Amino acid sequence: MSRGLASKRLIAIVGLASSLLLGARPVFAINLSASQPVVRETLKPGAAIQGSIELTNSGQEPVQVKLYLEDWRYTEAGDGNKDFGPPGTFPRSAADWIRFRPQQVEIAPGKTAIVDYTITVPQDTTLDGGYYAVLFFESMIADPTQADQDSVAVKYAARLGSLFLVEIDNTVRREATLKDVQVTAAAATPLRIQGSLSNEGNVSLKCSGTFHVMSAQGMVTARGELPLRYVWPGNQVPFEAEWPGKLASGAYSTVATYDCGDDLVLVEEVAASVP
Repeated sequence: MSRGLASKRLIAIVGLASSLLLGARPVFAINLSASQPVVRETLKPGAAIQGSIELTNSGQEPVQVKLYLEDWRYTEAGDGNKDFGPPGTFPRSAADWIRFRPQQVEIAPGKTAIVDYTITVPQDTTLDGGYYAVLFFESMIADPTQADQDSVAVKYAARLGSLFLVEIDNTVRREATLKDVQVTAAAATPLRIQGSLSNEGNVSLKCSGTFHVMSAQGMVTARGELPLRYVWPGNQVPFEAEWPGKLASGAYSTVATYDCGDDLVLVEEVAASVP
């Protein structure tokens, strides 16, 4: 059984204080961790798989944890931020494929709770590529200060989640291109490279990039990193980077490279000259 990424700890430490009273109020921290921030599975239509996630309370107070599913997708900024919505909000939603228990649990300080889940892919031969959901764990602890007629008790909440990435076996297309790559170079200003990365396949992509600048003689005179890009299927996201050094007058070629994993490497070469 594929169990996604090796167990990692995803820590949410939150002390969100709000009060209707004047004066100081105590602030408490919620320290909840999940053993699988990412669950990745490859399944055929009609197949099912079971797994579990451990939730650990490392704080000093018991926490009530509510569990629920939502859709997610990367935003068009490409920086890894995500949009969330109720199940069925976005295309490629896998939220309706997932069942879990419990739906609510109290975890004592220093203790761990087990969340069991089942992923069942519909018997649908038109499914292809990747489908996505997130199982959120929303935790709350009550302010132990007793409320009276002049005040209200306050709760402090935190939310973390495990992302589900389900790929349909033998249907994945990992395709992408670099578009509109431009290089601006001058003797007195930093070299700037910008363009966009277009995901033309049917799964989400995480792409790391580099660039290097070669002289007319084929010598590498500058190099740097391009920003990490996260691209949803069908989306096109921008990228931009600078090299802060100074280039001598002459002709140059700048090569931009993005590695999107699984042998998907994108390369674009752009000529530029420094007067």
